[in-house]
Amino acid sequence: MTDPRRLLEEARNLGNQELDFLKKGDVDSASDLAGQRQELMQRAFDVLDDSTRNSCADQLRELHEQLDAIMAEGRKLKSSLQADLGKVRNTGKQFKGYSMGAGIPQGNRGLYHKRG
Repeated sequence: MTDPRRLLEEARNLGNQELDFLKKGDVDSASDLAGQRQELMQRAFDVLDDSTRNSCADQLRELHEQLDAIMAEGRKLKSSLQADLGKVRNTGKQFKGYSMGAGIPQGNRGLYHKRG
């Protein structure tokens, strides 16, 4: 039987690495670590009983705070991605407006006849 305190400590270490990857913007590596962390926590909760629950309370609080930090970093990444997508969308609209003002034909319009 594995010690839940050890499993929770390993999960906390993986959480720290995951948070570092998120701060660097490496979402793929963070996602891989999140899966590993989830498995460790599940194994820890499976073997957690009443006698060890009280001794693991501090670790569980730390994990909860760490999860809040990971979620906050994820929200920051999401909002920056949304802002970047909005800029790209606006840039496309601007270019379309410039081409229409300059008289540049859009796409295939006017280049081909409908009949043979």
